[in-house]
Amino acid sequence: MRAKTIALLAILLSALVVTPQFPRPHVTAQQSRQDMPHASAAEAKSEGSPRLNLTKEYVDAILDFITRYYVASPPGFTARRRGDILANATYYGAVATWLLGGLPSLANFSRMNETLTYLYDSDSGMFRDWFGGHPCVEATAYSLALMRMFNLSFEEFNATRTVVALLNWTSTHANNATLGELAHAIIALVLASEALSRCNVSANITSVLKMNVSAAISLLACRLWEFYSNGSFYDERSPLTRLEQTYLAACAVAVVNASELEAHASEIAEYVMSLAYKGNESALVGGFGEGEQPDVRTTGLALSLLSLVGEINESVLENSTQFLLRCVDVNESAILVRPNGTEAGFYDAVWLVLGLHAAGVLAKAYNVTYLTDLQLHVWMNATWVRVNLTLYGRLIPHARGVCELPAPNITTQLRYSAKIRAYVFKVSPSLLGFGAYTIKLLFELGGLFTPTVTLVNTTTLRVGYDISMTLEYSGAHPRPGSNVTVRVEVSYNGTPVDSGTLVIEIERVERQACVMREEFDLSLTPGRANFTWNIPSDAPLGKYVVRALVNDTHGWNHTVRERVLDVLDLLRVEVRGNESIYHVGDTVNVSANITYQGSGGEVPLNDAVKVRVIFGLWPAWVWFEFTWFPNGTVQNKSVNWVKVNVCENVFTFTVRLPPTLPQHNVTVDIYVTFDRWTTRGTKMFNFTLNVSDIRAFVSSDVSYIGSPPNLSVSVVALTTNTTLINATLLASIVGKNRTWQVLNLTYHNGTYTTDKPLDPNIPPGTYNLTLQLSVPFLRKLIDLNATARLEVRGTPITISWKLSPERPLEGDMVVIEFTVVCNETNATLTGLVMNATIEPLGVTTRPIDAGNGTYVITFVAARVATYNVTVQRISDGAVVLSVTFEVKPRPTPVVGVLERFGSLIYVGVVVVSFILWLIARRKWGAKVPRLWLMRRR
Repeated sequence: MRAKTIALLAILLSALVVTPQFPRPHVTAQQSRQDMPHASAAEAKSEGSPRLNLTKEYVDAILDFITRYYVASPPGFTARRRGDILANATYYGAVATWLLGGLPSLANFSRMNETLTYLYDSDSGMFRDWFGGHPCVEATAYSLALMRMFNLSFEEFNATRTVVALLNWTSTHANNATLGELAHAIIALVLASEALSRCNVSANITSVLKMNVSAAISLLACRLWEFYSNGSFYDERSPLTRLEQTYLAACAVAVVNASELEAHASEIAEYVMSLAYKGNESALVGGFGEGEQPDVRTTGLALSLLSLVGEINESVLENSTQFLLRCVDVNESAILVRPNGTEAGFYDAVWLVLGLHAAGVLAKAYNVTYLTDLQLHVWMNATWVRVNLTLYGRLIPHARGVCELPAPNITTQLRYSAKIRAYVFKVSPSLLGFGAYTIKLLFELGGLFTPTVTLVNTTTLRVGYDISMTLEYSGAHPRPGSNVTVRVEVSYNGTPVDSGTLVIEIERVERQACVMREEFDLSLTPGRANFTWNIPSDAPLGKYVVRALVNDTHGWNHTVRERVLDVLDLLRVEVRGNESIYHVGDTVNVSANITYQGSGGEVPLNDAVKVRVIFGLWPAWVWFEFTWFPNGTVQNKSVNWVKVNVCENVFTFTVRLPPTLPQHNVTVDIYVTFDRWTTRGTKMFNFTLNVSDIRAFVSSDVSYIGSPPNLSVSVVALTTNTTLINATLLASIVGKNRTWQVLNLTYHNGTYTTDKPLDPNIPPGTYNLTLQLSVPFLRKLIDLNATARLEVRGTPITISWKLSPERPLEGDMVVIEFTVVCNETNATLTGLVMNATIEPLGVTTRPIDAGNGTYVITFVAARVATYNVTVQRISDGAVVLSVTFEVKPRPTPVVGVLERFGSLIYVGVVVVSFILWLIARRKWGAKVPRLWLMRRR
């Protein structure tokens, strides 16, 4: 019984993790040698785009969350904090950490073989699910997968015994095993068979065991398909969800017979897509869930299963990736069950990583860097090429990979060296000979229980002479108008090359255009060439490639050396046509002559990528901006219209200022972008807005207290006849030597209005309106000098009132509750300031505003009398309520009780008496004495 309980617990724990790889890579990410740029979180935010990107901040947050479940001694992962180390948690935690580049930083991970030793039961040949557990197929599968993934081994492990144990388990348990046990047993047999092949076991024994393994796997696979129906695998005995069972079974089937899984791919995909969120809540779009709401674990599982069967589309990838990233709280380093939900658990975080992995998001962020010079010497017999695979600077070790040289058709294995912390592969330049060869590196990232993604990286390896290049220039960087001296040396095993042509060319990276080219006859200058590039004074800034290559009888692309050169300078601008003061809506017509500070040369604007003009206080604040592109396109934001004309280095623009008020005095800056790495900017001019011509035009009608005023205001700059929009406008209602209310008017469809009700304390009458405009850059309010009147009407009346208690007695706390509305509009009046006079007590109190037009008066009825309560509005004395009621003397206790509850007491006595009569009648009334009956006879 205890063994069954522990086995069931192991299955339950393994349910939260799942499955092996598809034999063929289901996601392939292509990269070139150039590093792929990634937008930071700050850059994404600055663009105002809601789309999330996997940045370093996200990776750090996910890693921090997962590693909270890591135990350093002995090393392993737990399913819950301060829990026991589990075989499946250790496997999945290690894989997720590895994919994010966090494996090298895990303390003592190199001692993982100690953990495996503790989990291994040498008597049975199988692994335990935890240190105190019993051997089971689930733990055996995950432990073997961990050993395979990270090339782990330990002395006690006996592959033959493990294979035999799994075969024995199959013979005794296959017919009544659960789906989870069947799938894990298949994977375990595959892994154990692989381990057996690496052991020093006789060929005959190995052959016999492998035949038995093949038969056992076929048997288990047949049993597995018994649980399949309508696109999913399901065993009601298993604690796993249907999706988890389907994913686990699909992984096992993929190992046994990939074509069989492909035949059911569309059915499985249809089932998975039925779990997609179909609601309208934007934060949940892209999620998957087996309940009403999607969750992060199910979404990661769904992506992995869709990728496994090859039935995933770009729309699903994009939306689901965004859902997963919304489940990451970067600030708190937390993973959420769903966006804005509660904190998730360990396996939720694992499947978030595996979902991103299956979608190819991680692969796109990986970076392949060659640590070895790829210009190899043709006379070398052999050399090792070193490569690093990283994610935002974190090393990704232990990936399986190969290096392909398609032209000579050579394939070699990539081997990870922990000593030098790099991947290496061997190349024999002397066998390849002179030439340029395309290298293709294929990194396989994943395992038998996780999605597999293949990262493909291509670059060029050259075999030729030894070539060196030096660049000489003054200053930190060359600038337009300066000189760069290029010195190149070419040799063969130490001997200067004296035949062929040495070509030196300079190419601007942005345009991929050659700007300078020189050829040198090596027979005249053996092994060397010097060249000076006089950079034109009007050359575009940015990155240039200086390239030297040898063209001889062996070809022209075998010996190449490149250096990247940054040509930089500052800008100087001469502005004409600008003013220091403008009005709202004015037209600004400016011409700017842009030159370099260093050389004085003209900036070639037509060779730029774009020119951006910003009105504001960049980068703290932007009023508006526009961007010009050399094709003539102009993109503008918050501008009525703009016109740009460019002639060589003269940038002329005409723009109409927007009908809004800036936050500060305006600085106009211009930024010229020459390439994606190089942008230079400078200030053009400052100006301020003249607001003295701004006027308000008011339209008003009779308004009632408790309702929004019938008031409409237009604000116009008279100089340009421009209507000011989205300003802060205050309207003060003034009369009878006081300001009654200040209204904040908001802009809507050409006018300023308010939906705030008029103060109910304003007495009827005609009032002056004082309008003030908030001018942010002046940090003050200005009067608009508008002459306007507002007629206010409305009488407050009470429509209902209630007295508690209904018959107050001397000494009672009396509560009067009443509701006040405007007599003309029936609008409830909230905020009335009133006095309540209570006679004959001679007390004056202020009613409490309870909201929604309801007010409350409380007082103690101190003596017997006829009370009169009069409520008046303080502002003008208008009577709102007048009530009269009697307060009677408080009777003695008995009389008082009888007076108040006499009728209830009478009814109670009658009811009780009747009940007692019924009981007595039932007990004695039906019995007739025998003696009486005898006498009657």
